Amino acid sequence: MCNIKRIALCLLLLVFSLSFAETYSKAYLESLIGDGYTIASNGIAEGNLNFDDFRDVILVLDIVEPTETNMETRPLGIFFGQEDGSLLLYKAFSKVNYCQSCGGTFGDPFDGTVIDNGTFTVSDYGGSAWSWFVNRTFSFNPEDNRFYLEEFSEAYYNSYTTSEIDLDTLNIE
Repeated sequence: MCNIKRIALCLLLLVFSLSFAETYSKAYLESLIGDGYTIASNGIAEGNLNFDDFRDVILVLDIVEPTETNMETRPLGIFFGQEDGSLLLYKAFSKVNYCQSCGGTFGDPFDGTVIDNGTFTVSDYGGSAWSWFVNRTFSFNPEDNRFYLEEFSEAYYNSYTTSEIDLDTLNIE
């Protein structure tokens, strides 16, 4: 019985270590961004975006020294994994995410980015009594090597009086 536990523990540790072997270190990811920016909280998403055998990364950035008058939208960078284990910038977008101060009383509206086999979804929420959220899903087209907006969903609701949320979803075809 003791040997079975030992073997199970060794297999668990092996699987655990292999699952982290494919991720990139935060220090490496920070080396990819320019001065004046830092990686946002929840600003790292990893997965397969372009249907190859390499791990890709999306980085959402914050401005290091935001001001009340700084209404810049935060950059989102898509990096494709390379055969040598490095990342190559595919494209940087400046108008996908809302700014750091655009969330109303909720503060920073950025809620994260998720990669799911050729797609990625960016989520934001904010407001106060009247709250809102917005999700944008993009899909990769390997024929022309571009991303396209696949779905846009948003909702506005009174967080004090509404128990149901009316969700507006636009599916792009």
